[in-house]
Amino acid sequence: VRTLHTRAEYEPATNTVFGTIQDITERENTLAALRASESKLRLLVSNAPVVLFQIGADGRFRMSEGAGLAQLGLRPGEVVGQSAFALYRDYPQIGTQLRTALAGHPVHDSVQVGAHWFEIFYNPMTDATGAVTDIIGLAINITERKRTEAQLRLESAALAAAAHAIAITDARGALEWINPAFTRLTGYTAAEAI
Repeated sequence: VRTLHTRAEYEPATNTVFGTIQDITERENTLAALRASESKLRLLVSNAPVVLFQIGADGRFRMSEGAGLAQLGLRPGEVVGQSAFALYRDYPQIGTQLRTALAGHPVHDSVQVGAHWFEIFYNPMTDATGAVTDIIGLAINITERKRTEAQLRLESAALAAAAHAIAITDARGALEWINPAFTRLTGYTAAEAI
């Protein structure tokens, strides 16, 4: 199937019709593929536990999408037009990150917003002169990872502080870790025992 674009003009003085026919099949196929790709991306972003955002050089949100917004009590597009600096004024770390990105430097960091932790990426977009026009950003909720890391630190500290000797081995029985009580009881340091 071919897609054609036609244009015709009637010249009444000469009773003549002038026209053009242009095959635009390739352009229409490209547009259809672009729409399908955009639809898939929108579906992915709207269902993934992330926040995808765009902030203009003026510091105002131009886009805010993603299922991760719900964790902040927000809906997609709700903050568009608002100042990111004003919205997150209680989080000075975010202001610093934004200023760094608006100065043209990519930022990768983590930040706590309320009860949630986010790994955040800011990527400055520039025009032909190198001036920053926008920041494209991605925030991924890492709250569960932070909780797990804190739990592991607590358990590690408890094992290290235990009064009884504790040794951890691999499946073959080779030592992988010992606590200080093991060293006190056996006289072998971690470097010697492992």
